[in-house]
Amino acid sequence: MTDDAASLQAALAAQHATIWAYGEIGAAVGEAHRAAVEDADATNRTRRQALEDILRSLGQDPAPSEPGYTLPAPVTDDASALALAARLEDAMAQQWRHCCGRVGSTAVRTFCVDALAATTVAALRWRQAAGGVALPPAFPGMP
Repeated sequence: MTDDAASLQAALAAQHATIWAYGEIGAAVGEAHRAAVEDADATNRTRRQALEDILRSLGQDPAPSEPGYTLPAPVTDDASALALAARLEDAMAQQWRHCCGRVGSTAVRTFCVDALAATTVAALRWRQAAGGVALPPAFPGMP
């Protein structure tokens, strides 16, 4: 497997986990944020489909989703749901940043840069929705 494919498969695995976690977030979040969670879920599903298409174009079979995932923190209420959403988007930003430095194709790198920017903005919006300080990171995707 090429470095391109390996890094994209890792991003796909993280994308699967993120989508699964948004289901848990949707079950715990308050009505005021439910539409935003549904939009985030749809955005991540669209990005996952595009990523699977890219992998197929590279001659790779996209890795399937696991039957379930362990959340990094319990989701019991609106505050914990919003915090997890921000954390998920931060984790995806790290995946996309990793991919940006490893893919050779300009088109695929553009996809990864766009995903990095979008996930960084999404994390900021979740922090803002939670009432926290929403300052952009100096270097998006850096832990």
